[in-house]
Amino acid sequence: MKKILSMSDSLQSTTDLVFTSTNIIAALIGIVGTILVALLTSWLTYHFTRKARLEAEWRIDKLKHYQELMSGLTYVLDNLDYDVELAKGIVKYLHAANMVALVAPQKVITLLSDVNIILDKVIKDDSKETRKKAIELFRKLVLELRNDLKITPKDDPKTFDFHFLIAYEKSKSEKSKS
Repeated sequence: MKKILSMSDSLQSTTDLVFTSTNIIAALIGIVGTILVALLTSWLTYHFTRKARLEAEWRIDKLKHYQELMSGLTYVLDNLDYDVELAKGIVKYLHAANMVALVAPQKVITLLSDVNIILDKVIKDDSKETRKKAIELFRKLVLELRNDLKITPKDDPKTFDFHFLIAYEKSKSEKSKS
């Protein structure tokens, strides 16, 4: 009987060891799992925070280029009747347009090419028809710039209206008086 008991004790010891080993393995799996989840969470947080920061910096850079473009375009339109100032404005505008080409999407660059063509026509022939086409192209360009900058709330192209706030609507006689 003692032998049976000792076998039973031996079996109990073995069973206790197995259960203890299983508990240790389960605890280790839990610890490793917790560490992996923590590392994954940290990496994902870092990745998405960095991505958001880079996108914000990129938008700020684009905004600076777009501001220069609008400033140059305004300067050109405001000085259509003044040769020296017009030349300065054209240089300023073209420089800004070239910089925008580095950061803008294709749709903006295409519109910018169309604006360049109509701007040349406005400079040479400031007729009402040319001016009307120019105003529509400027509206489309500004709408696309705002779209690229992800301005919220999103603009409705059907109702969006834009006109440069400049003095180019004045006649040549009025400008010569000023």
